[in-house]
Amino acid sequence: MMKKILDIWNRIKNFAGDLLINTFSFGIYIIAQQLVFMPTMGKLLSANEFANLVIYISIFSIISNVLGSELGIVRQVRENKNNGNDYNRILLFLFPIITIISMAILILLKYNLIDSICFTVIILLANIRLYALSCFRLDKKFKNVLFQNLLYLAGLVVGILLYKRCGYIWMPMLIAELCTLIYSFARTDIMRAGIAKTGENKEICKSFLDLGFISLLVNAMVYFDKMLVYPILGEIAVSIYYSTTSMSKVVSMITNPMHGVLISWIKGNDEKEKNKIVKYTLKVNIPVLIIVFVVSIPLTYFAVKILYEQYLEQSIALIIPVCIGLAFSTVSSLVKSVLLKYVQSKKLVITYLIYFAIFILISIPMSKWQGVVGFAYATAIAKFILWLEFLWILKKAVCLEGETKNEKRS
Repeated sequence: MMKKILDIWNRIKNFAGDLLINTFSFGIYIIAQQLVFMPTMGKLLSANEFANLVIYISIFSIISNVLGSELGIVRQVRENKNNGNDYNRILLFLFPIITIISMAILILLKYNLIDSICFTVIILLANIRLYALSCFRLDKKFKNVLFQNLLYLAGLVVGILLYKRCGYIWMPMLIAELCTLIYSFARTDIMRAGIAKTGENKEICKSFLDLGFISLLVNAMVYFDKMLVYPILGEIAVSIYYSTTSMSKVVSMITNPMHGVLISWIKGNDEKEKNKIVKYTLKVNIPVLIIVFVVSIPLTYFAVKILYEQYLEQSIALIIPVCIGLAFSTVSSLVKSVLLKYVQSKKLVITYLIYFAIFILISIPMSKWQGVVGFAYATAIAKFILWLEFLWILKKAVCLEGETKNEKRS
């Protein structure tokens, strides 16, 4: 009995330690990009230049989250500690696709050829960095995640100082990515694994396509707002909306690392723990929802006041809808971590397709009716619907488990 209690205590202690380190690590990355880089560039660039940078950051985030990050998550979910060949092969195959897409978009944003090439290289390096982060999490080496993000922060600071001398807008991000690239190659099997195809390649590709498509829909929802606001209301509106939603990135200091740690710790093949985890996830949703909403309102206000004071007056009307959306996004991220282990990815694809369709149907008319405020409320409504869909799938998983047990008994 005592041994069992000690085992449970050690698991809780190790899980809490990993979560704390991973949260702090991701916090370093958010501080680097959202509290150091973007506010500094917002003061150094004109409104039009800053709006273009916001659009680029959106493209950068979508491509790197959908591809490099999700490829790493597939490796975490499948627990492929010793098979890095297939993942390297997929990563190399993605590079020319990323290059073509990135160059086309950057030229449309009227960046010159040199800037377009450098921004594209940054996106390629970011995909390697995010894939490497998942390799660290797979092996539960969360201290490596921390050190890599500290290198990213240091690289950004050095890059900003160089930007003030040379004037190349891409300099801070390029220096940061190069710093992390060296560390990623030294501490993971990316360089050692090779690119030989194995028998698992087909299944890995299928899982990657399913999860990548889900991630594309999710990230499109997260970053599509900046792209939609730009043509409708112009660059000033982009800057106002970005400054208001910047707090959501700070809150993701908790949700994103929690998502990574949960995937590492939840055992997909342990039927005994499944019901406990699902039921506990359902219970904590409402408390987490309320806490995030209440806490995020003053935090969002002060974040805008400190980081983007020039947009504070226009941002006040956006705070409530942005915080509502943030609360539902947070609990949805928590539920998604469990769903990835216990539910077929096809169900999540269908769920996100419904979410995407609803978002498109309500966001465009509400934007035309109430401008950027209407768009913020449309985003909140769509995230609320996604949360309800996730809860329904989770409850169904519990019911099906109960029915299976009853059938066995009878």
